[in-house]
Amino acid sequence: MVGFNEEEKRALLARHNYLRSREGASDMMAMKWDEKLEKSAQVYSEKCIFEHSKNRENLAGYRYVGENLYAGTGEFDPPNVIQLFYDEKYNYSYDTGQCFISMCGHYTQVVWSSSNFLGCGVKYCPVLQGASTFDHGYIVVCHYGPGGNIQGRKPFTKGDKCTKCPAETKYCHKGMCVVRPQIGVSTHIHSTTYTLTLGVALLAVLCIL
Repeated sequence: MVGFNEEEKRALLARHNYLRSREGASDMMAMKWDEKLEKSAQVYSEKCIFEHSKNRENLAGYRYVGENLYAGTGEFDPPNVIQLFYDEKYNYSYDTGQCFISMCGHYTQVVWSSSNFLGCGVKYCPVLQGASTFDHGYIVVCHYGPGGNIQGRKPFTKGDKCTKCPAETKYCHKGMCVVRPQIGVSTHIHSTTYTLTLGVALLAVLCIL
């Protein structure tokens, strides 16, 4: 397998936006799919290396690109990978802005309010480097623009939804800031799945910049 199909891309994007909309943020941007980020993520996934890529500055048209990684030996439901990233929320303290158990950088990147573009790639690797407990399997790479996890900042601002949207986003859709109104829905001013099999999965540690 190389790359996600269109249904899977929509499902990955929808899961991101669903989770972002639930955070009670006043400045959460709705995400859109970016083909340039998809390409950069796919190119890196095909290297079959389970460690964060280097030189993500000035990539795909962004000053800096964020990155989340997943690897697993079993087949999987793509949106559930995003859920695994998000579930690190339980390791994160919003008040202190710190992880207090294990890692939480995947979660903070998923809900980083200003990271409003997404692209993901996937590859099955007969030989997968860098995974500590297995040597083959799927690797999923998601790239985010502009990248988040900036040291000293929180991923979003708590408050009434859409009350602190960027100036260019004049509309609110499902509690997220959008540039244009969504046709056919109430907007306010301001997948194909893989059969889940038993296997081992890893998330890469995402370093805070």
